[in-house]
Amino acid sequence: MLCSRPLSAADIFVFKNAIEHTYYYSMLIGTSLKQDLSNAVCGVASPPNDQLPPYSRIPTLGTDGLTLNGFVGVLDPYDTDEQGNALLGHFLFTHLHFTLLYNGRHIIHANLTADSEYLVNLDTIDENDTVTFSYSVEWIETEIAFKDRSKLAARPLTGDELEIHWLSIMNSLVLVLLLTAFVALILSRVLSNDYSRYSKQDLEADGMYE
Repeated sequence: MLCSRPLSAADIFVFKNAIEHTYYYSMLIGTSLKQDLSNAVCGVASPPNDQLPPYSRIPTLGTDGLTLNGFVGVLDPYDTDEQGNALLGHFLFTHLHFTLLYNGRHIIHANLTADSEYLVNLDTIDENDTVTFSYSVEWIETEIAFKDRSKLAARPLTGDELEIHWLSIMNSLVLVLLLTAFVALILSRVLSNDYSRYSKQDLEADGMYE
């Protein structure tokens, strides 16, 4: 557990506004550890004398920090009104899970996920209700060297990301086709009017010569 605190009416309003506008936060994870975790058990350091202070397992910030982004919450249906329409709730993420890949004294990669099992519906809680914020950390040892950590960033796109990219491409193509058709329609009308006008002038000129 990180902390528990009551949410005032102002706090609830701020969180709701952040969720509606899909606000996200950023945090920086240091890449240097004060202790080599290579011989750790389940990712938790176990020194022979058990005298290691707790802060020794806290990453220290450096010039090569890892940036993690996360959303404040999500809009999701939670009920229906009398007409059967879905009611959207402002759900606040209250539990964050960190997955940290390490090699020796360095953190190679970090991932942040919001646990969907820990959600607070801001539309159903009362003012000054207490909300508990928590987090968990999973340490995973990897053989990837610190100098090669950038390879993890060059990951292939997921299915959802590919779908989004294809939708963007299709929208752009449709927009280009519509604009091209609109310009072609305008040009055809202008050319048609010019052709009719010049044809009429030629006919009048021929009549004068006759």
